[in-house]
Amino acid sequence: MFLKIAAFTQKYRIAIIIFWLVASVTLYFVAPKFSEVAVTDESQFLPQDTQSSSAANLLKEKFATSIETSASSGIIVFYNSAGLTSEDIQEAKVIRDWLVSNTAPGIIEGVISIFDSDLLRQTLVSTDQTTMIMKMNF
Repeated sequence: MFLKIAAFTQKYRIAIIIFWLVASVTLYFVAPKFSEVAVTDESQFLPQDTQSSSAANLLKEKFATSIETSASSGIIVFYNSAGLTSEDIQEAKVIRDWLVSNTAPGIIEGVISIFDSDLLRQTLVSTDQTTMIMKMNF
């Protein structure tokens, strides 16, 4: 059987090469782009009844504008080993106010911090009160 395949490919090698070149060029122009059909969110592979999927759906529902529009994000960490002082909080507020102002870099689309909602304080400040994070969406 392999001898027949070898003889066929040797006899029609030019036609086979032309066929694959034409097929490759045709598929290059006809096939959709990989980024349009690929799954980039790993949570899509999880069953919908898991806690992770429920949390992702809740985030999309409650923070739709910040999640869907941001291509990437960054985190600013404020840390004081002795505990965050009012000066540390004030410094963080100044930075947050600058990030949401018109003078901030245009790449920043949004900021999530404790200054947006008191409820965020529970998740963005550590339990020992030494660390606070501020998330930026680009």
